[in-house]
Amino acid sequence: MSGNLLQGATDIYTRYGPLHPDAGTAVTFTIHASDPTGISEVQLSVFEYEWTTLDNAVARPGGTWGAVQSWPFPTPENGISRTFTITAGFPQHSLICFSVDVLNAAGVQTSEKWAFAAGGWSFGSVPIPLWIRPPVGDSSGLVASTETENVQYIHMVFIPQSGDSVYMTPRHMLPDIDNLLFNHFLPNPAIKIGEKHWAFHYSNEFGFIPDWDANAPIKVTSAQYNATNINSNVGLILHTKPQRDWAYGHFVGSEPGDANFGTMLHEIGHSVFHLADEYTTSPPPDASATLFHNVYAKESECVMYLFWNKAEGVGDYWDPSFCRPIPGTPMWRVEPEAASCVMLVGQFGPAGVPPHFASSCFRRARYIYDQLE
Repeated sequence: MSGNLLQGATDIYTRYGPLHPDAGTAVTFTIHASDPTGISEVQLSVFEYEWTTLDNAVARPGGTWGAVQSWPFPTPENGISRTFTITAGFPQHSLICFSVDVLNAAGVQTSEKWAFAAGGWSFGSVPIPLWIRPPVGDSSGLVASTETENVQYIHMVFIPQSGDSVYMTPRHMLPDIDNLLFNHFLPNPAIKIGEKHWAFHYSNEFGFIPDWDANAPIKVTSAQYNATNINSNVGLILHTKPQRDWAYGHFVGSEPGDANFGTMLHEIGHSVFHLADEYTTSPPPDASATLFHNVYAKESECVMYLFWNKAEGVGDYWDPSFCRPIPGTPMWRVEPEAASCVMLVGQFGPAGVPPHFASSCFRRARYIYDQLE
């Protein structure tokens, strides 16, 4: 299943499963919600669209449309969990939108909405949407593959490694994608603060990323290249055979296991947020010319950056004394070892500490999201 957590006075966590269900396969929607004032009612609505072209889908005549289940709570509850299954599933060539509305005891409604593809896919090698934020509710039509609500997307495309003994077909990758979405990407604070910008898809073609020191090129298809060749988009090539992973341009390689999410987040730091390595590399990491970054060419620049942010009181680890030289390079990083930033430690952070961006890198992520508004 896939899921998402929206932060606020009311916390909503929704998921559906299975990812990209076959036509006629039962689909289960799961809702968890909490609110300190109490929850009075929860409503799930489902809107069934039929693709007409890649850029448009329309309400399917006779399809599911509107509220499918409401759960009233005469005595408001602080936390609830409910599921609802559409046992008949959905027909071929469907785009399914669903929305969740939660009313708290103070009369404040909080909503979220997501969409995914179901049934067969009519558009060849174009990546298939698994989790996107769409417009919902207009029966005259839906522009499905362009920006919505004046929000620009960061498109992440999961790509199966060619020759992988587990990923015999691209669909064999879906259980691993489900785990990554639910347990790692969507709950991560650096993703969560910009969640409306993220759109997750998977490719129905294979790609290939070699071992870091294999001195061989990344191989991707034209559809995979075109889907990611936009600022901040990324292709994540998943493979189950252990190897040294790396990023090149918009493409990242990784194993799918829980222990490898630190590597993924580190490489996304490069490809999406344009962060530099905070350790010794050859050649040395590049310093950014922007105001929000983690590595600088001069100690004075590093000190001034931290001094400016300390004066604003933004986050932790902002004292100028935290500037550290990167051994073997002329560069300086703004975060100390104690911050355990994923751009320094990768997947090898302290035991029990989830991979994360420390203060400066987190601010860089926020800066990128601001540019997408």
